[in-house]
Amino acid sequence: MGLGFFKDKTEKLMREISELEASEFLGVCKILNIPVYEEGSETTQKIKDKDGKEVEVTYKTKPRDFSDLWSDMCEKVHGLNREQKRNLDKLVRAANKKK
Repeated sequence: MGLGFFKDKTEKLMREISELEASEFLGVCKILNIPVYEEGSETTQKIKDKDGKEVEVTYKTKPRDFSDLWSDMCEKVHGLNREQKRNLDKLVRAANKKK
């Protein structure tokens, strides 16, 4: 097999990923450790927990553009080894079949 085989497999996997629903796509981002929110977009808020104690909670507020997420996704998938691609492909195909 030439290198074209691996390129075709990667392209096929990216096509499958592009057919995922938004929540499933974000799940793949999480699996591949792709940040979904922009760095520095944090907000801190004080809330009361179930015992009535005031607790400070920090959460990120500004999501990254889809084009940035997609670019990172392409880079990550391209850098996966054969076994990792195969496992991700199984996961993505299973998610697409349930529709």
